[in-house]
Amino acid sequence: MPNLGHVYSGRSVLPARFTERRVRFINTDTLEQLLRKGTRLGKLERAEVIQTSNEPSSKEPPAPEVDVIEQMMSSFPKELTKEQRGAVKELLDEHSFIFSKGQYDVGRTPYVYIGAHRPIRQALMRHSFKYLDVIGEQVEKMKAHGIIEPTASSPWASNVVLVRKKDNSLRFCIDCRQLNRVTVRDSYPLPLIDNCLNALKSSSWFSTLNLRAGYYNIPIMSSTETRQLS
Repeated sequence: MPNLGHVYSGRSVLPARFTERRVRFINTDTLEQLLRKGTRLGKLERAEVIQTSNEPSSKEPPAPEVDVIEQMMSSFPKELTKEQRGAVKELLDEHSFIFSKGQYDVGRTPYVYIGAHRPIRQALMRHSFKYLDVIGEQVEKMKAHGIIEPTASSPWASNVVLVRKKDNSLRFCIDCRQLNRVTVRDSYPLPLIDNCLNALKSSSWFSTLNLRAGYYNIPIMSSTETRQLS
């Protein structure tokens, strides 16, 4: 029999007929687990459908989307001709889906792979009372926008770190240094900086791209979860 103390099922909502539905599981042990037919892995409960209330929602309304294409077009140098501006506008419109429309409009990149290493679980760090309201406010905003979700059984735990920015406001960060130490590195390293600079020798126009909330973009998966997705 498997040691079910290391096997967890994801919280899921299934329709009434779910004969071919899949529920994600994670094995936090370094050893593979053999699950025999009939093994109980969780408890199935009937969900109660709650009617939509007419009362105003406590969640803050979503921020209006920013027209980032128009913002970028307005920042281009005036030396561009009408034909050049049209070509740039066409290129930006073609790839408009990659641009963030607001603070919580983040995407997803390929996952972080940790191999057979156990999930990182840090001991909680104490924060100053004057920062608790800031942390609570940021957590509620991220929950409202689907960045994070509550959990009582996740094998992952990393501490919150508040970093003061140049404008004296606080940036909500996560201490992922232990995760970085066990992350399996990409087999293909970055090219030499000299080669990158040489590739730009005949270029006249340059642009930069900045990643929105980079750590929120990256799912973290163990070897078990990766096999389930393959």
